[in-house]
Amino acid sequence: MHKNKHFFLSVGVALGLVLSQFMAPMAAVADTGTSTVPLRLAGSDRYQTAAQIAEYGWRSTADNAVLAVGTDDHLVDALTAAPLAKAKSAPILLTQGDTLNPSTAAELQRLKVKTVYLVTGLGVVSQNVLDSLANMNIKVVNLGGSDRFSTALNIAGQLGAPSKVALVTAWTNADALSTAPVAAAEGMPILLTDKDSLSPEVANYLTTNKATIQKTYVIGGTEVISDAVASQMPNSVRLAGTDRYGTNLAVIQQFGTLLKPQYTFAASGDDAHLVDALTGAPLAALSNSLILLTGDSAFTDTAQQLTGLGLSTNIIGLGGSGSIPDNVLQTIENVLQTIENTIPAPSTGNNSTSGTPASGGTTPPSSGTTPSRGGGGGGNYTPPSSSTTTETLMVSNPATTGFTVTLNPALAGLTASNFTLLDSSSQPVTITGATTSDSGASYAISSALSAGQTYTVTATKTGCNFGTAQMSVTGVTSATGTWNLVQGVMTSDLTINVSGLSEATQYEVWGNGMAISEKINISGANNYLRAWPTAFENMSLLTIKLFNAAGDQVGQATLSGTTTNGSGSGTLN
Repeated sequence: MHKNKHFFLSVGVALGLVLSQFMAPMAAVADTGTSTVPLRLAGSDRYQTAAQIAEYGWRSTADNAVLAVGTDDHLVDALTAAPLAKAKSAPILLTQGDTLNPSTAAELQRLKVKTVYLVTGLGVVSQNVLDSLANMNIKVVNLGGSDRFSTALNIAGQLGAPSKVALVTAWTNADALSTAPVAAAEGMPILLTDKDSLSPEVANYLTTNKATIQKTYVIGGTEVISDAVASQMPNSVRLAGTDRYGTNLAVIQQFGTLLKPQYTFAASGDDAHLVDALTGAPLAALSNSLILLTGDSAFTDTAQQLTGLGLSTNIIGLGGSGSIPDNVLQTIENVLQTIENTIPAPSTGNNSTSGTPASGGTTPPSSGTTPSRGGGGGGNYTPPSSSTTTETLMVSNPATTGFTVTLNPALAGLTASNFTLLDSSSQPVTITGATTSDSGASYAISSALSAGQTYTVTATKTGCNFGTAQMSVTGVTSATGTWNLVQGVMTSDLTINVSGLSEATQYEVWGNGMAISEKINISGANNYLRAWPTAFENMSLLTIKLFNAAGDQVGQATLSGTTTNGSGSGTLN
């Protein structure tokens, strides 16, 4: 006679968030030595670099990920996928075509990814890769087409009716890299073209969406996209320079002041190293930031060339030192800080007032001059005591009881009254507490939040200029129950609580990677399943999948457990 063994199930669907996980403090990847080197995101190869970028931008979990083959001839697929990645709040990861890359597999597991959007055709991606994803219980949405043109159109089809479109050459990646974070931030599909002819499929896409497309950005000069092609694009604007670096600056000039980027992502524009930066596009888009291209050995743009482009002085390098050396990152930072620290002289009109700097302050330089950074660049310009400090504000860990705010640089002494919180209707929400345990690097904010709301948070303090950040509270979904693993029958009701996930209309139960129920309608906040459609003897891996009315999966929790002495335990994967 078998001894009854019971398993207790407790399922939680993780709290979701839009931008809130972005860029919490992290140990720098580069060896900074004795000087201050901007942060870089890099791995030992392109696959690890993509995983490193994903880990930096998505600290907790991500329901979705975009997956592309990382060989040079397929990189354009990943670049055109940047707007999709932004729309799905997903990182872009890379793999070999014949096997799932180990670094990528590990990152998919860490993120607890539920759906992968595959943007390389099945003629390149082997069944072995698909089987590996299936064994990880990951759903695959195949967007790969017969060629790069059709893949880009398949991706565009996921973005709905566009108001803007970007057109780039299909045969060089640098222009697409310049465009990708902008297109992602703006929700613009990226379409591909040959130099002298627009494909019938792209022309058909433009015709189908002509009612909504208001502007088209043609990226690159006539040597890559002819005027004849550009003339077929509705209300087109060409953004181009004399080379890829000039085109990069033209894109930044068009969108930099509009997007107000929080960071400047620096990347090599050399073909051999573009791969190190391409997966950074969705990360940049999370903060409306831009990618600045540079040569491998030197950064030659001057302060005059970059003035007025809206670039942030917060620099993040994409790729290792072989791609973009430390001295290049430092030069970029120095040039951008020189622009920021150039202070105009006071007006000399009749209504101006004069005064003497306060004791210990500094006299602002006259208009058009650059503050000294020390004879060899080793000194630091000290701004007047009345100037403001720019604070980068980030949010993470949203829950119905509050969230975490991270500040850079750290700022101690803030209280609840320093923070402002607005709900989806721009109504103020009361903050009941703000505490820090790390000298102001982060604050635990207490507030009663509601599932389904998107909140905007900012802060105020004299002498500081804060940005804003948004977060979305998804709520918690749970399930509990016990059953007899040997006999495969319920011994108590399985209760599924979906009150925190109002869009869920059906659920499905899986055991050990197999569906053991059909999709079952959800009729209220609590649902009970008293009899299983299929026996599930000795199943140690159980998954509850939740679906919306359109049949799209909107939630999932997987538990693994072992049974000993007639009892078992489940832990959230």
